[in-house]
Amino acid sequence: MIAHNVVGITPLDAWREGVQTLLTRGEFFNLFTTVEQPAAFDLSWLQTHSPRRRGSGRDDLREVIKTIFPYDLAQRTTDRQDLYNEYLY
Repeated sequence: MIAHNVVGITPLDAWREGVQTLLTRGEFFNLFTTVEQPAAFDLSWLQTHSPRRRGSGRDDLREVIKTIFPYDLAQRTTDRQDLYNEYLY
């Protein structure tokens, strides 16, 4: 089983890189995503890129994000190390 890593500066950059990788290379069972600045976030992304907005009837992007990224916690931290410290301890 091969793992692949994608990297982006912001969460949106990393998501786009992951999508492009999947579209180009096909399905992965282990797609690791590195976000250089995880606290960098623009609320408009939730509207612009939500599957629900695109008429697919799927989950709202906000609900998906809550399961994989602690957004509320990220809002209370100033950088990656603070986020990790709060999340892990």
